[in-house]
Amino acid sequence: MQKRRISFLILLFLTMFCLFSCAGQRDTHTVTFLSDTGEVIAARECADGGRVTFPDAPEKDLRIFLGWCSEGSEIPRDPTAPVRSDLTLTARYVTDYAAWTNRIAKEVISANLTVETRYYRTPYAYDTSIGSGVLIATEGDTCFLLTKCHTVKKSGYLRAEHAVIDCYGNRYTATLNSADEAYDLAVLFFTKWEKELATLKLAAQNPACDVAVAAVGQPGGQRNTLTYGKTQSYRTLTAKDGEESFVDFDVLLHTAPTDHGSSGGALLNENLEIVGLDFAVLQDENGEFLSTAAIPAEKIAAYLAAHPFY
Repeated sequence: MQKRRISFLILLFLTMFCLFSCAGQRDTHTVTFLSDTGEVIAARECADGGRVTFPDAPEKDLRIFLGWCSEGSEIPRDPTAPVRSDLTLTARYVTDYAAWTNRIAKEVISANLTVETRYYRTPYAYDTSIGSGVLIATEGDTCFLLTKCHTVKKSGYLRAEHAVIDCYGNRYTATLNSADEAYDLAVLFFTKWEKELATLKLAAQNPACDVAVAAVGQPGGQRNTLTYGKTQSYRTLTAKDGEESFVDFDVLLHTAPTDHGSSGGALLNENLEIVGLDFAVLQDENGEFLSTAAIPAEKIAAYLAAHPFY
């Protein structure tokens, strides 16, 4: 009798343990799928230990879909993995650089010009400054080009003559519309002929850090160079940076390599909008590239608002 009672108590204990252990478990779990901007794409129920069917991710220009990732992870979740709890999965993409390059070749290159200024020391002797510029507007056959102030305006010379060269090799005489040393920005205008030249839009705001960017310019006499990188930070340049800066505000640093002659070249986001205008190259003590400095979009907008060009 005593043994039977002990067996009954053990069985009762095991039964109660199982009941309490399973009380917190659920038969189903919810798996929520978010876009990379945080919008809910789908929410699906899944039996405990079962598999959930992943939805199709939204297609994005210049982006390749990698998979659905858990919070804090960059590794896509295995669709065959069993679901043991509620999950939130976010679509993860990487930049499609091949598609981006093709779009730049078609839509940007003709807006990317070489800027050449001759500074006359005497009526016949001159020094030449070469930089880059980007077309930002047209009015009829008149084109307006944004560039760096200190490429096209220097003191101590009798006069300056400006010219721009397009991607087809056409050379145009240009006129200085405005220049402001406080922004280190300037606008030139010229009259085009025959060939259609593209114009680029200015981004509405500065880019966030750690986003992909493309730099176009004309370094070292080359034409239409293109490099990629990511935005790094915003800060004011100092003498310790080893590069002369004429502005006293925070500039945008990024990792797209540039060189002398790239000053005035456009820095673009994936929408092919201007997010900055490159103006300085930062190097380490061994001369190795560290960063490119650019005037950020919001400062460009402030300059253009203060100096309307038409």
